Amino acid sequence: MPPEFLTTADLALIDATPLSSSQKFLARIALSSWRSLHLIAQSYQCPMETLTPEQVTSWLEADAQRRQHGQGVLNWGPMADLDFPDPIEDGVTHANLSGHEKFFARLLISALPRLRAIATTQQRAIATLSSGDILASLADGQW
Repeated sequence: MPPEFLTTADLALIDATPLSSSQKFLARIALSSWRSLHLIAQSYQCPMETLTPEQVTSWLEADAQRRQHGQGVLNWGPMADLDFPDPIEDGVTHANLSGHEKFFARLLISALPRLRAIATTQQRAIATLSSGDILASLADGQW
């Protein structure tokens, strides 16, 4: 069974918050990024705090290769064939990923410092944060 990156419980929790529509959208992105990064850290057998942008990108490249053989973790569904130009020059630029996969890589990489900051504030490991902790950080403007 594929992993759930955003659960129905998460959605209910988000919908019950007094966040604005744009903050709720950001909350969905934050929680799915947190779960994705957790999966990547587990595969590297390292704490989420120590994940590097290179590891995130490499994991996504490896998943794209596995997906070609029907064994990938991420399922892009109808987006699988979606591609678009990538004018950004950064550490993800030359990765063997489609445009939407590069976008996702950058999304996850940009979530790392925010998750580290939340965990530091809470004096806990990122993996031990809860959905509620992340939502509270959004409400407090930390995201």
